[in-house]
Amino acid sequence: MEMNKNIMKKLLSIFAILLSFSANAQRDSVAKVSQQLLYTGSGDSVSVPVSVPVGATYVTRKMYGIDLGRSKLDSITLSGDSLFSFNKSGAKKFVGIISADLPFLATDPSTSPIVGLNGVILGTTTLLEAVQELVYPSQPPTAGLTITYGVTTLNAINLEMMAAGSDLPVVLNWSGGRQLKTLLISTINVDGVNQSFSQPSAGAAVTGTKSATVPRNTNTEFIITVTTTDGKSASVRAYFSFYLNRYYGFTSSVTPSDGDIQALTKEFTITRTRGATSSQSPSGSQYFTIAFPENLDPSNVSQIWIGGLDQTAAFTRTVESFTNASGSVQDYIIYVSNNPTSGAISFEIK
Repeated sequence: MEMNKNIMKKLLSIFAILLSFSANAQRDSVAKVSQQLLYTGSGDSVSVPVSVPVGATYVTRKMYGIDLGRSKLDSITLSGDSLFSFNKSGAKKFVGIISADLPFLATDPSTSPIVGLNGVILGTTTLLEAVQELVYPSQPPTAGLTITYGVTTLNAINLEMMAAGSDLPVVLNWSGGRQLKTLLISTINVDGVNQSFSQPSAGAAVTGTKSATVPRNTNTEFIITVTTTDGKSASVRAYFSFYLNRYYGFTSSVTPSDGDIQALTKEFTITRTRGATSSQSPSGSQYFTIAFPENLDPSNVSQIWIGGLDQTAAFTRTVESFTNASGSVQDYIIYVSNNPTSGAISFEIK
């Protein structure tokens, strides 16, 4: 535990060196310093000089309990595994130590209070890898998935319940991509099957299609997962769902036929309640009709509100076997007004 604390002190000290250049220093030069510190050298040999603007102000915190204060620098140099600073007179000042091979088993969740870092497992084995993962982590890949059914292509396709029959053929349109700092893609898995693909360049994507089927009246979810060589991934889901409709509008009969109900305004529904609708206008004097699946209100608690008042008593409620336009047969609750009207109606179901 003491060793891990010392290692973390070293890591935080290096962060202090990298992050404490003042606003007077050129930002591109600071970025260059960070990148060269992280990416040059191998093993415990890091010897590429790193330059910062002449006169840049750099503030250290404390290293090994020693306050290094504020200095005006000409340059910072990495020599061997040591970090030195040089002022204008050429005096060399020891700043700290960095070693690419310093053991740093980051297998436990971070206890740092920094938002976004706390609780994260870096999974690195050296201090240099840890610094690189914290400051310059690779980016995750991108993923996309849509479904084509007939002439419709969407991420989520909704159909009304239909008659029993063979499965519906669909096409899954997928994409997998790399951001500018994403490593190579290792797998693209669509609907449980790894896809063949050509490796996209950084910032680009590869696309493809996969045939699939959807069982009728069965809500189906498809998933794409794109994974990179460093284990980062992105997943997207696409949905194919089936619903029953609610119908409302005017009919010419107090006993409307299936065809009469199918011709009304319709909307997918999974609940018996309904907020206020837009006004519905009759053709002459007609009966206002509302129909929805019986399984949404088996206890008969629905109320029909019109003009802010409960008008349920102005309707006759029946339960009928109803066949929709796609051939699905269901029991439906059908409300029909007791009297015809020639006025527009907006209603709620409570």
